[in-house]
Order: sequence, then structure tokens, then C-alpha cells
Amino acid sequence: MTTAIDFIRGGNIEGLRLLLQQQPETAEIRTAEGASLLAFAAYCGAAPAVSLIRATRSDIDPFEAIIVGDADRVRRALAEGWSADARAPDGFTALGLAAFFRQAAIFDILLPQTSDLDARATNAQSVAAIHAATSAGDLRAVEKLLAACADPNLTQARGMTPLHVAAANGNAELVALLVRFGAHADITDDSGKHAAEYATERGHAELAAQLQGVTAT
Repeated sequence: MTTAIDFIRGGNIEGLRLLLQQQPETAEIRTAEGASLLAFAAYCGAAPAVSLIRATRSDIDPFEAIIVGDADRVRRALAEGWSADARAPDGFTALGLAAFFRQAAIFDILLPQTSDLDARATNAQSVAAIHAATSAGDLRAVEKLLAACADPNLTQARGMTPLHVAAANGNAELVALLVRFGAHADITDDSGKHAAEYATERGHAELAAQLQGVTAT
């Protein structure tokens, strides 16, 4: 039997639409990792599926509100006692979700209310907000986190730092920002690679040379 998750993975929006019409309770299911169906669709980059699921739901939780950019729902949750330090059922931090999905208004709401900016997700990815913002290439969010004293050398899964990720993505602006705030180019991940090696592997030769210069100083 084809499930809602199968439809989302396969990009079958019409199949998902029919399933939700016939079994609207399907919109409430969660993955084995705890992610809601809406969150799973968002992680897959399936915007039409997110819209379908949202339209089927009478309400969404604060974490789903972060993902879809519903700032009013987040404000209401905070007013009702929900904590910005809470973890989503699949382990991600609220601020990390706002950063990853580039929800700037919600990020700005949560930043001053988050007690530990270096809090990592309680799942295998072990990402904090700084990793999520770096992965999303969000220079604004990364700068705000660093200015608020987030650790530029914090590691996530496989011992990767934000600098490793920015270098792999060839994001020179983000690399420069991280270095300016104290990111160390000589840190190796669990596989023994420096940020410069990631830049080299991904074809960012000029950035790799710059990072090698930073490592040498």
C-alpha cells in the first residue's frame, strides 16, 4: 500500500491529494524519527505537499509553524508558555529550524528567547542553529548568531564545523565571516579533513587556497 510518505518521496502530489481527501487523518501521522508529515514534506523540499497538508490540518504545532513561516502562531505559542528552548519531536531545535528554513522574522523572535545558542539537535545530525544557518547559506542568520556569541567551531555529526560546510559549498562570504569571528581553519573532522580540503574536493580552488593561507598563519 502506498503511504503519504511514499507519495511525498516520489513527488506524486495528486496521489497525496487523493489520499488526504479520502483519509484526512493521514495529515497527522509522523515518521519513525518523530517528524510530522508536514515537516517531512518540508525536509524533502516538497512545497506543494506542505501546502496540501497544511490545508488539511485544523492547527499546527509551533515547530511546524516555524517551518511554514507562521510567525503569529509562534508568538501565540510563546505567549501560552511554549519554550523557545523546546526540541521538535524529531530532535531539532526551534532556532535551528528557523535558520534552516530561512524564516527571518521567526528567527528574530526566537533568537533572544533561546537560552543556549549552541544547543544541538538530539538526533543523529546533531546540528545547532549555526550549522543550520550555514547549511542554508544564510549570511544574515549566521552573523546574528556569531554576534550573540554562538560558537563558530561547534561540531555537528561527523565532527564537521560550520567552516567545513561553508567551504564545501564554496560560500566565500560565509567563510570570511566565520573566520572573522574565530573559526579555525586547521580543525579536522572525523575523517581528518580540513575545510580547505572540502573546498578543493568541490572544485573551489581559490577558496581552498585562501583557507590554506589561514591554516598556515
